[in-house]
Parts: sequence; C-alpha cells; structure tokens
Amino acid sequence: FASHNMAAVSQLCTKAILLNEGEIVAEGKSEDIVALYIGQQCELRAHRVYREQYPGDDNVRLLSCRFLQGDRVSEVFDINEESRVELKFVVLRPLKNLITGMNVYNAENICLFDTVDWRENELEPGVYTKELVFPGRLFAEGRMSILIHFTLYDPVRTCFYLPDVLAVEGIDSSHPKSVRGRYKGVWPGVLRPELQWTDHRRVPDGDGSG
Repeated sequence: FASHNMAAVSQLCTKAILLNEGEIVAEGKSEDIVALYIGQQCELRAHRVYREQYPGDDNVRLLSCRFLQGDRVSEVFDINEESRVELKFVVLRPLKNLITGMNVYNAENICLFDTVDWRENELEPGVYTKELVFPGRLFAEGRMSILIHFTLYDPVRTCFYLPDVLAVEGIDSSHPKSVRGRYKGVWPGVLRPELQWTDHRRVPDGDGSG
C-alpha cells in the first residue's frame, strides 16, 4: 500500500517504509515512519525552552512548555489517546489568582477552543509546573497550534500572551475505539469527540410519534 495519506497508512499498516526518489530513507513501525514523514513536510515543535528572553513580566515568567503523549515529547500524536501540555514557570513575587489558559487552533487558524483555569490560588516565589490534559477522541486529524496566556485578575493584568508556542500533528490510528470506526474515508469536522448514544428502544406498535 503506497500513499501520502498518513491517516490511511496509520490505520491500515503496522509497518511502513519511507521513500525519497526511490531510495529507502527509513523503515519500521508505521507510527514512527508517519511521524518522520510529517516532520519532514511541515515545521512542528513539541518542546520549547526559554534560556534568556523569558516571556512574562515582573510577576511570572515562562521557562518551558512541551506537548506529551505518554511519557514522550510528541510532535505527532494519536488523537485516540490522552495527551497533555506541561508548563514550567517561575513566580517572582507573591501572587494571588494567577490564571493560566490555552487556545488551540487548527491548520486553518480556526480557534477550536480556549480553556482557562479559573481556580483561586496564592503562590509564593518559586518554580512551578502544571499540566493541561486533553482526553483521547477529542481532536480531529491534522496540524494543531497552541497559544498560551497567563493573566492576573482583580485587577486584570496580562502577564504574557504567546501564539504558536507549540505546533503538533494529530493522526487517527487503527485504535479499536476510533470515532471513525471501520470507515477509512474522509471524516468531516474540526473536532472529533467521542459522544454517547443510547441503545435502540423499540416504541409500541402504532406509536409513530417522535
């Protein structure tokens, strides 16, 4: 099976070979070869570390962020499995109610959603980490970029607002719980959530209302 459709390769094949002008570049598990191919086609970034010019202000500064699936930094991830973004930041002075948030965009720069942690907090100076977890079967296939924003409220003050911090690619594998089921064609939608259907319920004879 030869194809540039990485979704099909991921779903149909357990092993794959990457070719360039007829020469074998790599071979191995399909998920590894798909990740290599996608990484060659577009600029992806799943880990960013700031070493000198730290985003932020005199309250808080971002040190690093990374996109993870399992325990691995993943530029290419399986949309059927749980993934997460980990943030590492330094608080420079005592803070009350530091609000963290992320916007997620697709390849067409459509904002899929904005999520914010509104929980009240009081933080002493020091280095902190926190994570945002994305459940499996939420995203559709394709490129995804992440914007990160930190804000103080009451009064409101934006500490930093960073678009395109991370860029990753979602693929739909042959996972037994894939939303697409056994269908291998194009699947519409900017998200692909797993929703709950009820069982079939037969209505009494003669009751055609609904």
